[in-house]
Amino acid sequence: MICYGRISLTTPFLHQAAERGIEVVLLTETGGLGARLASPTTSDPQIRRAQYTVADNPARSLLVAAGFVTGKLLNMREAVLRAADAEDAEALDDARSIDSLADRVSAVDDAHELLGLEGRAARRSLYVTICCSKWPGSGVPAGGPRRCVRGFP
Repeated sequence: MICYGRISLTTPFLHQAAERGIEVVLLTETGGLGARLASPTTSDPQIRRAQYTVADNPARSLLVAAGFVTGKLLNMREAVLRAADAEDAEALDDARSIDSLADRVSAVDDAHELLGLEGRAARRSLYVTICCSKWPGSGVPAGGPRRCVRGFP
């Protein structure tokens, strides 16, 4: 299980996850590793060997990466929809654009193109998830609400 941003997990949940061999990874709001919680029995050398085998095969590696990127894009879209006002036409357009980018993932031929789709989606989601006044600690910067992110190339 991967948890992204400001989240809370209960102690009983963490105990259940450990008992069932479910790893819990906590990522910061910027995607950096915060913590990794794993029971002592979750390390399986055969799984690690299989991961290296996939990583050594560019076609299989791209397929796995495409699955991760699709999930990330759909999560970005949901974050935009949750943070935006229903009347915010630009945010709704951002959500539709991210959805369209997610639809294009399956047609990607290489990892660089895949990363490009992910980057474009991240750019579309940044305004709402950083500057939207509904989120704690956020706010409209000087120069207008969309200038904070839209000014990036």
